[in-house]
Amino acid sequence: MRNETWVIAAPRTLTTSVVANAADAAAAFGEQPGAGDGPITRVVVALTGGTVRVEAHDRADVELDVTALSDRPVVARLEGETFSVSYDFSGVEGLVDRFKSVSAKDSADVVVRVPRAATVKVTTVRSDVSVQDVEASVSVTTASGSAEAVGISGPLSLTTASGRAAVTRHAGRATVRTVSGSAHVAGTLTRVDAQTVSGDVALELAGASGQVTTKTVSGRISVRVAPETGIDLRARTVTGTASFDGERIKGESRTAQITRDEPGATLFVDASTVSGDITVSHTL
Repeated sequence: MRNETWVIAAPRTLTTSVVANAADAAAAFGEQPGAGDGPITRVVVALTGGTVRVEAHDRADVELDVTALSDRPVVARLEGETFSVSYDFSGVEGLVDRFKSVSAKDSADVVVRVPRAATVKVTTVRSDVSVQDVEASVSVTTASGSAEAVGISGPLSLTTASGRAAVTRHAGRATVRTVSGSAHVAGTLTRVDAQTVSGDVALELAGASGQVTTKTVSGRISVRVAPETGIDLRARTVTGTASFDGERIKGESRTAQITRDEPGATLFVDASTVSGDITVSHTL
């Protein structure tokens, strides 16, 4: 099984060995084929500040560009079919820093080019994160940084606290969570779960079918669907307003509620907010 480690203390480019299959990988390392000897299938990035950009390419290896970093080196590891980028917490100083959740000044700008079929997981504190054109599952979690996903076709999860979450050209399932950041999700989506506390939610649904759930406390919700799309809609707001295709709906009680089941509906939307407004329209 491949097991390599690189300590990167200055900007540089790193490329893992290129392998087409398990037999080639084993031959490259003078071993018999075994588990973990095939192309890289999993990429994990765990950093603090700076920027993280993940791009898919049509190769079996991983290419890492570290374009800038602070005093703390980053460590790249290749263990079997998993490639990771993080900080080294070995030694007494490292254990103390781990307990302190890493120094606030630690920062690195990295670009990671990965196989299209590799799963991607990125965790940061305040880094801005972008992931593009990956065909497998993608998970991004950041506290104050922004999170962007472009052209993902596998299951997607974006979680931020105060940063903006943006999803474009997505095909498949998407889960988006923010506290005060806004959430924008667009694409041919089969299932969407988008929730914020005070951030606005904007959904642009190019597909004619799917299931959408979106909730906020004080944020506004906008849902745009393609013309001619049959929609089964449930929308509720306590102190805000609700409208469907330009028609403002008022409830009999304090809560404004829309219930609309169009003939042949294939797109199911459930939207709710406490004090924000809800707008749903066939205007994509």
